[in-house]
Amino acid sequence: MPNPDRVEDSGKATATGGGRANTGLEATGDDRPAQVLRSGDATADGPGSVANTGVQRGSRP
Repeated sequence: MPNPDRVEDSGKATATGGGRANTGLEATGDDRPAQVLRSGDATADGPGSVANTGVQRGSRP
């Protein structure tokens, strides 16, 4: 099994004006395990803004 993508003890993040706040994990593909421990606060304010404190997977280009 491959080593996991991992985030631990992350800080705070804020997104405004359509931005992205991420204190968790953003990764492409789904072929590796993922682990998020004690993620920080993520807040989104305004239309189109996104906040993530967990695992967010996207497709590979």
